[in-house]
Parts: sequence; C-alpha cells; structure tokens
Amino acid sequence: MHRTLILLNQQWQNHDVVNDSMVILSTPHTRARQNKHRGIRMDINLSEMSVPELRRLQGRLETEIRRRDETARRDVLKQFKKIAAEHGVSIDDVLADGPAKSAPKAAPKSRKKAASPTKGKRVPMKYRHPEDPKSGWTGRGRKPRWVEAWLGEGKSLDALLIK
Repeated sequence: MHRTLILLNQQWQNHDVVNDSMVILSTPHTRARQNKHRGIRMDINLSEMSVPELRRLQGRLETEIRRRDETARRDVLKQFKKIAAEHGVSIDDVLADGPAKSAPKAAPKSRKKAASPTKGKRVPMKYRHPEDPKSGWTGRGRKPRWVEAWLGEGKSLDALLIK
C-alpha cells in the first residue's frame, strides 16, 4: 500500500491506494467521525462494485466537481469585484476590451492577394502530342513524359505548338 495526496474541498487530505481497484476516500461533508480534516474515512472497493453502481458514483463525482467549480468561480468573481471597487472601477470596466474611452482600432490590412482571373478556369492546350491528338499540354507545370522524350530526341518544342 502506498500513500498519495489529493485535494478535497481546497485542503490536502490523505488518500490511500490499496491496489488498482481499491480506494480509500476521506469525505469532508460527512460529520460522522471527527478527524483533523473534519471528515470520515470510507473504504470503497471498486472491483466489487457493479457497473450501475460505478456509474452512479461517477455521476455523483461529476456533480460535486461542477458544484466546486461554480463555487470557486463565484469566489473569484467576488474577489475581483472587491479589488475593482477598491480602485474605484466597476468589474465591467476591468473586463472590457482594452482601456476605457479608447479609440477603436483599425482593422488590420489583409495580406491576401487578389484571385487570379483565370483561377478555377480551364486553360486551353498549348502543345499537342505528335502521335495522339487527344493528348496535350498547357505549357504549365511539369512537362509530360512525351514532351521530355520529344525534347530528348533534340526536337523543338515549337514543333508541338498548336497553331
């Protein structure tokens, strides 16, 4: 058995892990037995619990987590309001975008280039295959193999040009 520490109700409390499926929890909300953390020790053997029992436990844990998150959020908001009041401003002024009464910033200039007038349009063929008139090349992008072979034979690209 080894010991780890967990945070319950914003205090460090002992939490014993017996094995992978048995957890001993301290719950501060029950007052059945007093200890230094004002809670009781509950032994829960997770491996002996059924799936529905585990789901109920999971639901209770999620509810407790949501409750504590909301309580913490309210406490922080209360502290923010107190600090803002000490400085003579409202919390809305503090949370507003940028300094109060400032001029609105101009929208940043877009660096996007204007679309090409031929973008998305089909480009006509500029060169035709000498043996297959259905094949051609627009002259853009990588040269097709048949153009490479044609040029490799020492022939001119102008001979393939569609007139």
